[in-house]
Amino acid sequence: GHVPFDFLFRQLGFAAYPFTALFPLGLAYLAQTSAPETGDALGSQSVDGENEAARAFKGMTLIWFALGVLLTGVAATLTRQFIFIGLFPMAGAVGLMLSDRKYWTALLSSRTVRYLVGFGTIAILAVLTKDLRTTQDLEVGVRGPEVLFEFLVVDGQQTWPKDFALPGVKTYWLLLTALLFFHLFGFLDWADSVPDKLSAYVKRSSKERGGFVHRTKLKAAGLAHRVSTLGAIIVAPIRALFGYATFVLFVVATGIGFAGVTVAGYLPSLSQHLSHRGLIDTYRELADEGEVFYRIGGTDRAAYYLDGDSVQISSGAENPVESLSGISALRDFYCDPEERIFAMLSRVQLAQAYFEVGRESGDREECVEDRDLYVLDARSSRYVLLSNVLEEGESNQNPLAEHIFTQDTLPPTIVRSSPAYTFDDALRLVGYRFVNESGEPITEASVGDTVYIETYFEVLERVSSNREMFIHADHGSERLNGDHDVVDGVFPMNYWVPGEIVRDRFGLKIDRGSSSGPYQILIGFFSGDNRMTVRPTGAGQNRVHLGDINVHGGLL
Repeated sequence: GHVPFDFLFRQLGFAAYPFTALFPLGLAYLAQTSAPETGDALGSQSVDGENEAARAFKGMTLIWFALGVLLTGVAATLTRQFIFIGLFPMAGAVGLMLSDRKYWTALLSSRTVRYLVGFGTIAILAVLTKDLRTTQDLEVGVRGPEVLFEFLVVDGQQTWPKDFALPGVKTYWLLLTALLFFHLFGFLDWADSVPDKLSAYVKRSSKERGGFVHRTKLKAAGLAHRVSTLGAIIVAPIRALFGYATFVLFVVATGIGFAGVTVAGYLPSLSQHLSHRGLIDTYRELADEGEVFYRIGGTDRAAYYLDGDSVQISSGAENPVESLSGISALRDFYCDPEERIFAMLSRVQLAQAYFEVGRESGDREECVEDRDLYVLDARSSRYVLLSNVLEEGESNQNPLAEHIFTQDTLPPTIVRSSPAYTFDDALRLVGYRFVNESGEPITEASVGDTVYIETYFEVLERVSSNREMFIHADHGSERLNGDHDVVDGVFPMNYWVPGEIVRDRFGLKIDRGSSSGPYQILIGFFSGDNRMTVRPTGAGQNRVHLGDINVHGGLL
């Protein structure tokens, strides 16, 4: 197969940071100034007086970049592996452009370029807003985790938990917005010239190219900046109150703050999700000498973090690293609680590991007692650190635990199911609740609200394969549909352990165009066109009627 274009583009963009933003201008600069003759105003100013060797060097840099893109595309198509060799000419193009004073001065004086900068900045803000508010694998209209630059730092396969958030993201966003704001309206020289420009606009004292301007020091130097009235109104009071020097210090401080948040907050937090290092640090902190670290479906990178080398380490070494053949092998260690082990596991395999550890055995008599899967570190959205022993002072961070109940731990406000409906004789409906966002039981809601439907199922026997759950909210001919993966997709049904009670929680959005009145809430499970069989019959069509929600404020 071929490497998808979006994946290739994303990787090239990340490799080229921070030159990506300025490189299009640098590429245009090389194309203009490497030609021996050009009638373009920018090019003529730049190449005036240049010797043939300088133009040849720029042409060679341009060719280098073009060959880099071509060879990378060919290599990625044939081998699905690539190393981009055009990074140096990209950086060189930007450096050459910024060092050419004549070209840079003429560029800043171009009204077209300034408009493009403005539109480009708005586009960047729009992209960042999208990444801040939503992420992949989340439903439309549901607020996503606070993730920035996801399109640059992940491989296209990353999924984030719905409750995931990076610390300091709001500060990061505000600082970035402030920097982009100054970029959009002309940076510091704008603050120097805008009061006079605003005055000239009001008095209509002069007119040039359809815009009212005033000749300032910067104008005399060749930097003719035209700004919008909105920008002038915003910046003029700042300059009047605090002065130009204070304004400069504010912009510099904002940039330093942005860099500080990036280096000290955002990137270290993000690394928890893209690397095993955090799990290794937790293991080193908790493990005694000789306690083994196992890799289950991990990579050699974990061993590298432990020992500076990815080679296998003998079991007699301090903090040895070994590999397990699979998740089923993890079960053996839960039969010997005297030996403590640590294991790194992919988060998507956590439900399978939970089933293997919790299922009834029959293969070894000493394994029939209750066991639990302890998660010592769940900070990463990709991997977790497991152990078969939970010592004093340690907490179980298993993200599945909040969805698992016993008869004694069920919420007191659930409505018990009567009769006790079963699905394929494998699941029994224990009860349900309709709650609001605060977890308070409700029987009515308004249009625009979200009703959270909690259903509790006792596992009678293992379900052979995973199923999806449907929720129908019916009112006459209207239907609100709530098809979804059970337990947010983190706990597939075929890994539910017999004897336990599992909760599914789904937020059903009441559309603003919905009618007022009672809505019947009906549930069931399906796979393709087949539904799990409900006994007794229930509401027909293998559905169970839970109850009604009265909707107010809708259409009559």
